[in-house]
Amino acid sequence: MDGTRGEDATLPTVGEIADLTVLGVHPAVGGVQAGYVRRDRHSDIVAALRPGGFVLVTGPAGAGTSRAAFEAVAATLPDHTLVLARDRASVGDAVAVMAAHPRSVLWLDLDVFLGAGGLADMLGRVLDRGDGHRSHRVVVATMTSTWPRPGPPIWGAGGVLRRFPRAALGVLDRARHIPLSRRFSPGELQRARETSGDRVIGAALRHPAMGPSGAREFAAVLAGAPDQLAAWGNAAAGANRCGAALVTAAVQCRRIGLHAAPRVLLETLAEQHLHRTGAGRGAAPATGAWEWALAWEWALATATLREVQCGGYRVSEYLFEHAVADEAPVPNATLRAALDHADAAETALIAATAHQQGQLVLAEAGYRHAHHGYVTRVGHEDSASLEVAHDLAVVLADRGQIDEALAGLLRVLIAQQRVLGFQHALTLATMHNLAAVQCAGGPSDSALTRSQRTVYTHEMALGTSHPATLACRLNLGIALAQLQRFPDAADELRLVAQHSRAQLGPEHPVTLAARHQLALVLGSQRLWGAAHAERDAVLTVQRRVLGNDHPATLTSRHEHANLLRTVGRLADAAAELNEVLLTRTRVLGTAHPATVASRGLLAEIRLERADGEHADGEPADNQRGRPEPSDHEHTEPDGLAAELRAVLALRSGLHGPDHPSTLQTRHTLGRLHWDQGDLDAAATDLAAVVAGRTRMLDADAPLALIARHDLAVLTAERGDLDVAAVELAALAEDCARVMGPEHPMTVTARDDQAMVEAAANAGFADPQREEAEPFDVEDCQRRAVELYVSGNFEAADPLLRAVLSHRDRALGAEHPLTLACAHNVAMVLHNRGLRAEAAMLHRAVLTARGNILGQNDPATLASQHDLAIVLWELGDGAGAAAGFETALTGRTRVLGSNHPATAISRNNLDVVLAQLVPDDDPTQRIVCDWD
Repeated sequence: MDGTRGEDATLPTVGEIADLTVLGVHPAVGGVQAGYVRRDRHSDIVAALRPGGFVLVTGPAGAGTSRAAFEAVAATLPDHTLVLARDRASVGDAVAVMAAHPRSVLWLDLDVFLGAGGLADMLGRVLDRGDGHRSHRVVVATMTSTWPRPGPPIWGAGGVLRRFPRAALGVLDRARHIPLSRRFSPGELQRARETSGDRVIGAALRHPAMGPSGAREFAAVLAGAPDQLAAWGNAAAGANRCGAALVTAAVQCRRIGLHAAPRVLLETLAEQHLHRTGAGRGAAPATGAWEWALAWEWALATATLREVQCGGYRVSEYLFEHAVADEAPVPNATLRAALDHADAAETALIAATAHQQGQLVLAEAGYRHAHHGYVTRVGHEDSASLEVAHDLAVVLADRGQIDEALAGLLRVLIAQQRVLGFQHALTLATMHNLAAVQCAGGPSDSALTRSQRTVYTHEMALGTSHPATLACRLNLGIALAQLQRFPDAADELRLVAQHSRAQLGPEHPVTLAARHQLALVLGSQRLWGAAHAERDAVLTVQRRVLGNDHPATLTSRHEHANLLRTVGRLADAAAELNEVLLTRTRVLGTAHPATVASRGLLAEIRLERADGEHADGEPADNQRGRPEPSDHEHTEPDGLAAELRAVLALRSGLHGPDHPSTLQTRHTLGRLHWDQGDLDAAATDLAAVVAGRTRMLDADAPLALIARHDLAVLTAERGDLDVAAVELAALAEDCARVMGPEHPMTVTARDDQAMVEAAANAGFADPQREEAEPFDVEDCQRRAVELYVSGNFEAADPLLRAVLSHRDRALGAEHPLTLACAHNVAMVLHNRGLRAEAAMLHRAVLTARGNILGQNDPATLASQHDLAIVLWELGDGAGAAAGFETALTGRTRVLGSNHPATAISRNNLDVVLAQLVPDDDPTQRIVCDWD
């Protein structure tokens, strides 16, 4: 039997099948086929078979799905013609044979046949065929992988690749689905005991791996699966390292999409593995390795028909499941070697693996090769060719080749609409990705219009609450945010989160993705408290459901670090990002785009800390009652320039020189050159960034405007004041037109323009010479501190209020620097005797700092302590005592019991408690932080 025909060239019936291994039913230990233990869901499978159509039996590896499905088919349809497919390439032939037999069963292992290849459409044509009342066709499929299968890639903001469940492969939704458990129920176990006269079943019942309950994974024990793992582990530990390496190679081939790996490939990969791990000194596997491996039918034996005829080898599902429980990236050498032995469908799967691991160049090459193979065999407009062309375009988008990706997606969409229809799952996925990639090309009204049209189409086809529809609305929110329409974007994202939470649950990927983007939009609106709350909520769910090291959790942690950086908490941001980088390096590899992104962001934070990190929390000066100064500590980060160059090279190779992330790294490198005094190199970098962002985004894009501003200021510093003044004037006009006259970018451009024009009019050609400035917030802060220390509170008050107004406008009311200035104003009010106003402002700062920085941050505790002083002077002894007690508890925990600030809070609490009791020592007094 060759998979579709018997030896006499006739198709066998179900009842004629004696060798169950041709159906994927694994023999028990020793190659003996055990008796069948009737499963509880046997009658459910039988009932599903009787009407005909599509029956799908799923379960984890070792659950016995193939055996249970066959026994039900044999009991119900013994006279039906049995049709098998040898491999993915022969599925079309098998479907055609089935169509010619009115009473037939098509047997499929969907772990082998799912993927590009048009399986869904072919099955749909068979199942829709009507041949009268005498027709009874059944497709019986088993699948040990997770149910439901993920859908096509959904390209998100920043090139983030997500996969949402889809109604797809169209036909899978039509299956009558019967899941099986690997654990036997009490009734199933009792039936097993009743057949314990069967030697194999009796041995399995007595196996130590069965556990005290006697029901733990009986089907897996029956197939010898626990012994498989033990034998592999012993071999890897030294009993037969070469044989274990062959098994490892076979596992890697399964992971990347090869259904069965040829002997020569396994030997090559095993040799690489031995060399990489230092075992065997790179020697090729000996003959004894194959003898050991083939002696274990669980490992590399002929478990399916293709392995016999094609000479390939494949590990069992159970072993594969346990081997990939803690997945590390598949080595690039494995991916490249496997491509030489893969057909078009397998090449597409290998390319998908490379894509997920961030090997974008290899992924692109793999998809191009797979697409060529499909086009050669089935033509440009076959559904398989179109699906691979779609995935190729997604890779191009991730590489920053936006124009080519858009052109490719548009070609695919037009063909899919004609071939598959406007409402096919693959058509809708392409439509979504086309809108997402167009948004990635930069903010534009046309991108927004396409996003809106995509939402409407999905609503008509799938409904308002379908995950794919909500994903489109999510993209619409991102498009609105790109156009600086933050309130509209926030409303859209809240709507997506609300509907997704109600329809799909709080832990669904769409729900979390919407809240993730909402946090970013809230941060863009400078609503730091709400942004932190949303981000913390997402992270809490992801850590509980996915784990702290899951790629999705790491993405949120990366963005959380960026949010901490945005609000000035650079030390916290660097600490979190260091952990993310280490984990991403371990889980994803050093060259994955996500890993490189964390390296790039960490380098930016290092530069900002070197430029002058504002102390997180309350600075030491404030312990003496002085306003928080803005002088920054300067440190030179070792190797920062080399690190930025390395990140720049990686991003350029992954995405291209004009990709937004590549340009961001070059912008940072230019700033570092500027700080180091290499103004020519800085000018070269910034000019390239301006040109690239203008070309890839738009001259009015915010990132392009930022680069123009930095280049203009650098031009002034290099001494060309007239050119700088003209550029800053034009920049101020563009910022006012694009973002509004009161936007911080507009205000900054105007301030810098005035400063440069004043310097030019005064004849300052020396860029190092200090000149008078219209308003310098740092200088204003310094003068206010000097006046405060000298006791001139009346003069310090307006200066501090001016700094507060500037920071409120430029950074937002909840930014830590703004709150620090507001705290200083409250201290001035207190010293001026305006205690009620001081208490009101202290309360506002305390609330905001608690939300933004946390209740235990030193700055929050300082606000708590200073508010308690004002309350005491206002006569609120109980409030003061509670405030000092809270500050003391927090400072003891955070700063230590011997810290001066802790000692002050302890003294003040003792004074308040003592004076609330008349008998205590009246000579004690409140000590202010500044005493």
